[in-house]
Amino acid sequence: MGDDCDESSSMPWSAYNRYFEFIKDLEESFNFEAKCKLCNNTFRCSYKTASNLKTHLKALNALNVQPVQPNSRKRNHEEKHKNVDGQDFFKKKLTQADVDRVTNNLIISHTLPHSLVESPEFREAVLLGCPSNLTVCNRKTFRKRLDTLREKMHSNVEAALQRAKYVATTADGWSKFGRGFLGMTAHWIDSDTMERESAALCLKRLKKRHTHDRLAAAVSQATECFKFPPEKITRCTTDSASNFKKAFKVYSYTISEDLAAKAQNQNQDQDTAIAEEDERLDAQHSDSDAEGDVGDQEQDPLDVDQALTAAKLKGVVLPPHQRCAAHITSLLATRDAKDALDVNANFRRLYDSTGEKLKSYVRLQGRSDLVAGAFKDNFGVKLKRAGDTRWNSEYDYKEQIVSLHSADEEKFNSTLETANLQKLTKVEVRFLQEYVYVMYPVAFALDVLQREKNMYAGYLIPTVLSMERCLKERRVFSDQKPLKHCDILVRTLLEAIRKPQRFGEYLENGDLQLAAILLPQFKMTWVPTHDKDRLQRELIAAAAALPLEINTAFLGPPL
Repeated sequence: MGDDCDESSSMPWSAYNRYFEFIKDLEESFNFEAKCKLCNNTFRCSYKTASNLKTHLKALNALNVQPVQPNSRKRNHEEKHKNVDGQDFFKKKLTQADVDRVTNNLIISHTLPHSLVESPEFREAVLLGCPSNLTVCNRKTFRKRLDTLREKMHSNVEAALQRAKYVATTADGWSKFGRGFLGMTAHWIDSDTMERESAALCLKRLKKRHTHDRLAAAVSQATECFKFPPEKITRCTTDSASNFKKAFKVYSYTISEDLAAKAQNQNQDQDTAIAEEDERLDAQHSDSDAEGDVGDQEQDPLDVDQALTAAKLKGVVLPPHQRCAAHITSLLATRDAKDALDVNANFRRLYDSTGEKLKSYVRLQGRSDLVAGAFKDNFGVKLKRAGDTRWNSEYDYKEQIVSLHSADEEKFNSTLETANLQKLTKVEVRFLQEYVYVMYPVAFALDVLQREKNMYAGYLIPTVLSMERCLKERRVFSDQKPLKHCDILVRTLLEAIRKPQRFGEYLENGDLQLAAILLPQFKMTWVPTHDKDRLQRELIAAAAALPLEINTAFLGPPL
């Protein structure tokens, strides 16, 4: 049956035509899609190996397949792709939908101006080789199409959020060129692939001052647009700004639940007291006095918490708040590290002197061709620039200076002389080496916490504990001698890590502890010995409380 298939639908290995049917080539190189004739399941296969096909046949207890000869595999692969540059390539008929798709992808992915679609050069490039009846739309039509694509994307994100069981969001507000903005993203785990998915919820203007009530209203409206309940959001992560913290303190629905429970308990106590008083007064036949006592007991002063609860009746409801771990780490490296400047005068003097020299290097590099050319000619690179809002960029350019100096001290000093730049003294070089050596665990932890892939809540506690342990070990320099200048920096960072404003409350958070245990990378390797039994019991209790769910997507084909 399979041996009689035509060439366009045959497998790369003729021996497998009996059991599999070729469907199509995939966009990735050397990959194709095939269908099993025994169970009707489709597979993603590679032209390089047939191991997955053999494994599938063994699982189905199929008949033995004749071994595939290497030369036959090569021959079939070459025959399948021999006409890729020939006449068959031009048999695909281009349509107006293809032109529209290319135009949309180019303009949207590179955020190009919409007026580009009316440029003659752009139209010539897009329509090159296309039939004469195909055209590129004008700006007005493109904007209408853009609105349609936005609505479609919004519907897709809304459907994905409806399917997700738990969602985590992020929010950030900032100002640029006198205008305020709010950006929000959503993250969830796909129940079928078990991979983390993400989408942008909003990017909009924030007018007037960024007060806590305006931020709360904007965040609440952004989630309401996608029609999923705020109770589905496990956490909303923001920076440590006071306006965000106050917004979640006032409008978080977890606080509302606590206040409601508190108010319910107070009402129950009042009802019990009133009932007892009524019984006593009824026994004395004093109905009028009983009514007066009830009125007095109901006139309680309005509590501040109750006032906040009343504010939630406006429809502004926020999920539980989570401070950004990467932002806390940046504060640790900037604000807390600068506390050491006030403690040790020698540390402050070296920090200021080296900082001014390094800033002059970077500043003059952007202004003078002589300075830029000196570093480019001698080292093949330009000096990195430090950003105003990202501490890791400051660490990167200091680390670059240390590495260039360590690679060839003589060449580095000669480069400074050629560029008419002030040299670093031996004490300043030693200070920079110690600074980079001490701050490396902080920079590494920051890179881990702010990466996009393979990052979950369970990484937080092990990463912070690893950073703390490495800082303790780095009180001795790489030459096995105690630190001369940056020991005060190490002690300051170690004291700040466990403060409540930094990671103190997160290190004791039970949910984060269980999340770290559930990650195969960590398990219980980071847990102190005296806490292992307790966390093991809590993990078992938490797992027992969960409803049993079976994901059929991971079950194999029926045998």
